[in-house]
Amino acid sequence: MNPINRITELLGRLKTESSQRIIRTITVGAACTMLLAPFAVNGYKLTAARQAEGAALAKAEDNNPSTTSAAESADQQLAMQSDIQSMMGDATLKNRSGHEYEVTDGSMKIAHEPIERKIDSLPQESPEPSWIPTPTPSPTPAPTPTPTPVPEFVWIDGLKPMTQREYSAYQNIQGWNYIGSAAAGGSWGYTGGMCTWYVYNARVNAGLGLSNSLGAASQWAYTAQAQGYWVDHTPTVGAAAVSPSQNHVMFVEKVFADGSIQISEGGWNYSAYVYNRRVISAGTASYFFYIH
Repeated sequence: MNPINRITELLGRLKTESSQRIIRTITVGAACTMLLAPFAVNGYKLTAARQAEGAALAKAEDNNPSTTSAAESADQQLAMQSDIQSMMGDATLKNRSGHEYEVTDGSMKIAHEPIERKIDSLPQESPEPSWIPTPTPSPTPAPTPTPTPVPEFVWIDGLKPMTQREYSAYQNIQGWNYIGSAAAGGSWGYTGGMCTWYVYNARVNAGLGLSNSLGAASQWAYTAQAQGYWVDHTPTVGAAAVSPSQNHVMFVEKVFADGSIQISEGGWNYSAYVYNRRVISAGTASYFFYIH
């Protein structure tokens, strides 16, 4: 055979045998790893357990020192054999990815997938219902009736329109023959039965009131104005008519449409407790002062 061909053939055989040796080495290594895996895993667990038992036994011997009997040695040998058998039994391995593998009789398979923690989702607001109940309307309150307005003036045929204050005095006057003839509280401020005493009583009995310190009849208009009463030349029902020139006061009972007035008075003809009623023309009445 040609030497070159011989050399080529030998090199081919060496290459094939080397590849086969490498494959066998890898296969044997993998098999050894599979066989020794249970031993390593279980051995670690048993070693930890035996260390704990040994520590407990040593503590017990310290408390009760004695020579270990042959039976105890035998028990230890049995425990060692049991440990070896347990170490060679099946085991479960876990890789870095969290997958667990069961090693049984040199074979290995995935035991189960890693457990994933489920994170509860945050509570979500429930959607609004598509149907929303219609609220019951509140009953409409009954409208408060508007009070009938009180007329500003009261009209009586033949008389000048009266305000409510005048009309109230007018009604009180109708119940008397002479409204100033009955003494009212405070009338002692004036001479009994005379004009000032009569007009004071008439004002009080008509519900209007008057000061009992206005002095002489000729001074009434000025004193009343100084005390805060409204004083002018316009006659109204219930007003005190003052004639300074005559030193006389009268009580106005009516004001007619033409401006004339009806008055009542006391001390008529300069006589105490003598009363009189008369009508005074509009022209004369316009000269009087009126205390309202």
